[in-house]
Amino acid sequence: MKFSIQANPVSDLAICLLHSVTNAHILHLQTKSFSEHMALEAFYTEIGDLADGFIEAYQGKYGLLQYPNTYTPPSLPLPYLTYLKDELETLRRKPEFPQDSELQNDLDTIAITRQYGDNVYYFRRITNWHSSRHCLFRPA
Repeated sequence: MKFSIQANPVSDLAICLLHSVTNAHILHLQTKSFSEHMALEAFYTEIGDLADGFIEAYQGKYGLLQYPNTYTPPSLPLPYLTYLKDELETLRRKPEFPQDSELQNDLDTIAITRQYGDNVYYFRRITNWHSSRHCLFRPA
């Protein structure tokens, strides 16, 4: 699953994080699962500020980013959150990505926050639970 353009890994990650707010909000509004609804709300209400902090720290040191102008919305929460987690880890390790400790610390905060790690685990768990039980709020 691919949602970004490969150009500058910092701008790729920035646009990926910024789109994650809208994407998670859309998924939040479309799910039939109450637990997914609540988990996605927690994600989109917190990730924007974390992304903003990282982007501002980068731009303060290196200058303004140039953003790609394509956009592809996701359709399911688990593959999308898994993609975000993997994309963050891949892009931050590219040779041209700055390794400044303050920027990497910001990314560590994003990576370990419940938005990624806990929500990916959570969505895997509830997807398995929903597939094995009858539930009023079954995922679409």
